[in-house]
Amino acid sequence: MIEDGTIAAIVTPRGTGGVCVLRLSGKDSFSIGNLLFTGRKRLDEQRNWSAQFGMYIHPDSHTHIDECIVLVMRGPKSYTGEDTVEFSLHGGARIAEAALNGAVEAGARLAAPGEFSKRALMNGRMDLTQAEAVAELIAAGCDRESLIALQKLEGGLGNKLNTVKNGLLGILVEIEAGFDFSEEEVQFHNSEHSISVLQESKIICSELIDSYNEGCIIRDGIAVGLFGCVNVGKSSILNAILQEDRAIVTKHPGTTRDTVDGEIERQGIRFRFIDTAGIRYDVDEVESIGIDKSHQLIKDVDIAVHVLDAGEGFGKSDALIADRLEKERDSKSHTIICINKTDLVDKDCLDDIVGAVSEYGWTVYQSSVKLSRGIQGLVSGIAKSVLIDSKLDRTHEVVITSLRQKDILVGTVEKVDQLIQRISDKYDDEFLAADVRGLLHDVDMILGKGESDEVLNMIFNNFCIGK
Repeated sequence: MIEDGTIAAIVTPRGTGGVCVLRLSGKDSFSIGNLLFTGRKRLDEQRNWSAQFGMYIHPDSHTHIDECIVLVMRGPKSYTGEDTVEFSLHGGARIAEAALNGAVEAGARLAAPGEFSKRALMNGRMDLTQAEAVAELIAAGCDRESLIALQKLEGGLGNKLNTVKNGLLGILVEIEAGFDFSEEEVQFHNSEHSISVLQESKIICSELIDSYNEGCIIRDGIAVGLFGCVNVGKSSILNAILQEDRAIVTKHPGTTRDTVDGEIERQGIRFRFIDTAGIRYDVDEVESIGIDKSHQLIKDVDIAVHVLDAGEGFGKSDALIADRLEKERDSKSHTIICINKTDLVDKDCLDDIVGAVSEYGWTVYQSSVKLSRGIQGLVSGIAKSVLIDSKLDRTHEVVITSLRQKDILVGTVEKVDQLIQRISDKYDDEFLAADVRGLLHDVDMILGKGESDEVLNMIFNNFCIGK
């Protein structure tokens, strides 16, 4: 269970900034706040959800620490569901330290990571899916990740799970109503209706499970590897995509001996482009290590781009790399060809290269970094293929990114199938009721009503201090 007491934390990022906010939450927030503030009114006399200007002071010496604006929020209509006070001060590290030390000396204790959100959960202000969404929203690295976190924070996932829960409760009520009339010919449990409700619940859970892979892509981003022989222009393509000189470019073969990467965002998704060491086989030890990394990345990246030098055509070394890509990667849709340096050859030469690589069935793009041509088309094509293939354009649907949630849902679907079979086999109602209670426990674990303190602590310990 959550510890008692009034907690305090700086809820804005550390360092120098325009504003620093200190938050108090707990039953003694107003009395502690009064020791830290002098203004027109005492905090316990201040109107709810109102602000006043005053001075933040040391609780013992009454030394002025900073001017501030104080906001009062009375429970249960606050983030935590408890009496809450927030002081907005100037954003300096020394001010923040002095303010927090003063709050502790006045009787508050330092908040643990995620403790404000944990208190919100315990006080019924949010369920666990919403609390986890808070952390996801804070950590979001792209627009789409922010969107799916906000959908869950607004109750999207909780609403779906409560639909499942209400259906299960209806089945349980019907089954248990028959316990009191077991010796009479009164039928309360409608098997066909129960199976229909369970099938609907299975659809909801299965759709959430299916969304997990998409959620991971949104959360982790897409890794795009640039592969090919030496001096085909991989580093130049990376620099053109990032619009900065991230990778060293020279005319000498084997300049890139380790991976170089950078991120961009397209259509709300993060893409991490990785420039790899050019692949060749008569090299020194250092370059060989870089090539080994390239071979490993062939298996690991989400999308592989095989870069060719138009001026060199599709040679034997290119074919060996293409064969390796074909052999070691799972999906042809995630491997593409980019014919670079198209400014060096005419259309007939390009057509010959396109014909030579056509047997692989991969999408072919053409580019010339020198002429600033084809790079944006390559990036747009990659982004489009990801959105279509993974259905990431379904922004209106709830998407899960938590492995904990997914694992519970997988188990729930298996139990639903088992229960449907047992209802069809006319198991005794006592057995069926026990199965339904097990399913309700699974749903409550996702919502935070059936999870152990140990699991909850593990979840909230990953939050930042102040949230």
